Amino acid sequence: MSLSHNAFWVAALALLLSNFVLLFQRSSSPPLLYQTLEVPPTASATEIEAAYFRLHHALWISEKEGPAYNTIEKLIDVQHAYDTLSDKRRRRNYDTFLLDELEAAVQRAKKENAGVSVDELEFPLWHVEPVKELGESATVSLTSHNFNKIVLESDDVWVIQLYSEMSIDSQELLDSWDSVAMDMAGVAQVGRVEIGQIPLLILLAEKTLYTKQPRFGSGLPEIVVFTSKCRRFDCLIRYRGLKTKDALIDWVATSVLKLPRILYYSFKTLMKDVIQGAGTHKVKVLLFSGNGERAAPYLRQAAKKYWEYAVFAKILFQEQNATFWESRVGVKSAPALVFVKDPGLKPVVFHGVLNSSYFETLIEEHKAFVLPQLRRISAEALGCDARRKSVAGNSTTWYCVIVAGRTGPSLSQVRGVMREVLQNLTDTEVVLGSGVPGHVLAAEALKSQRLSLSWLDGDKQRDFCYVYLHSPTMFEACGPRRNGEVDDVPKIFLVRYQRKLLTIKEQERIEKNKALRANNPWISLLEDNDSVASQLVSKYEGSATVADIVQWVSQMVYEGDNNDLPSFSGKMPELLPEESLPFWAQSQEVVADGQAKVVHFIQSWLSRKNICRVC
Repeated sequence: MSLSHNAFWVAALALLLSNFVLLFQRSSSPPLLYQTLEVPPTASATEIEAAYFRLHHALWISEKEGPAYNTIEKLIDVQHAYDTLSDKRRRRNYDTFLLDELEAAVQRAKKENAGVSVDELEFPLWHVEPVKELGESATVSLTSHNFNKIVLESDDVWVIQLYSEMSIDSQELLDSWDSVAMDMAGVAQVGRVEIGQIPLLILLAEKTLYTKQPRFGSGLPEIVVFTSKCRRFDCLIRYRGLKTKDALIDWVATSVLKLPRILYYSFKTLMKDVIQGAGTHKVKVLLFSGNGERAAPYLRQAAKKYWEYAVFAKILFQEQNATFWESRVGVKSAPALVFVKDPGLKPVVFHGVLNSSYFETLIEEHKAFVLPQLRRISAEALGCDARRKSVAGNSTTWYCVIVAGRTGPSLSQVRGVMREVLQNLTDTEVVLGSGVPGHVLAAEALKSQRLSLSWLDGDKQRDFCYVYLHSPTMFEACGPRRNGEVDDVPKIFLVRYQRKLLTIKEQERIEKNKALRANNPWISLLEDNDSVASQLVSKYEGSATVADIVQWVSQMVYEGDNNDLPSFSGKMPELLPEESLPFWAQSQEVVADGQAKVVHFIQSWLSRKNICRVC
């Protein structure tokens, strides 16, 4: 039997015993506080007050006549029972949820007064002020009337604090609740429910196994979470960790939202594991912090959302290293955000405090290289996929200029040249004054997205590279590095894609073929060349200078637009993903609270065995 299986049965047995104790306590005798005052749970306020004075006086006199064992503790217990049951709200909470809001204060009082005489006992024994109502708040006050509309009909993740106005512990967490909401902005909504919302709290509370008594096993405040996949009370997630702001936020981000952690790096580990080791296909996002705090949830959410485009790292900025970081990446102070993009380009630096919306804008703007990389996730946006239509819309002819090679100094150098080509084609003054035939046409094609420039990792995408650069020299740019056999020589080539305007009969034929493929598994295995654009490949053989490459690109676009050139049709090798999907980026089902699962299992088992008819 596995360790996890044993652990499950231990947890199930412990839960069963705890619920049995609660059942026995609830059904066979009055709750403890009523026992302390020697009154029934139905006692009136007058009866409770009379019992308190009688017991208090008796204990006081007995201690005066001669010290007895535990008299001070008994006096504190009587005061505890009276202060709880004489207050309408505390008694309501105790009767409904078995919630003792003075328990922590009582334990402190017993510890502080251990060994003192009755004359040294100072009253009041504890000071409990009602929780101050929040004014304008970033959190939402939830009630029995608005809960369904705001939470259950929402698609957002909701983090909700259940608190009591009479609880000291509730006050401590409620004071930082607005700060929790600000840190969770853009990731989850934050709300609060006061225990006076009895119908709603009964639904949100845990239930004892047999009597279905609503309770809060760890007291208040309690935190519950509704996820986008759970809009019912039986699948909410209950937080059982430390009731501090940092611990709670980390739990929501890690355990509920499954967001990846963003780790801290020193300069050495940053260079080894991030700049060099995280792959050349990703932009590096460096987050400088002055205090070593954890990454905010919205940053971790961005790390999950943009994992295919960027790798994230945190760096602790210290004054003794300020000169070093300024010279290396241009960071003068913290907080700061740095994007390390194309080789040879200066990092892009932003100083100052970030928020979720501002950061989202920045990451969208800088998630790709200046000269984009042709990858599986970028092929359609670049227009370099024969199975798709032109990004320019209804255009029937479009172009992709690609520099292919193995990553290293040679490819980095040619990528730098191609960035200048890209800049040349976007500079209006240069285009109009060049006098190069077709230069204006190429610039207009780039602007209208009929033309794109990109680079290709010839090793990772070797099959794609082999097909388009099919020649005796293709091994200089495609496939794994062959030390001593061939040099690394990046290759530039252009692909012209073309779709002919179809007649009505041709469109009907294509639709008929699609229907046949959908209904016949044998035909569906054959290539569907009707949906693939025809292609023409031209390889650049000139010098690696900006002027020559611009002239060649301009000439190719001009001839491709104005001449009926031969082309081929057929499916081409697909671009491969550079890495496998990390576990935290995969879609994960949110499970119900662990204890709730155990309770459900026990209830089902007891029902099957006919042991419990009301479970």
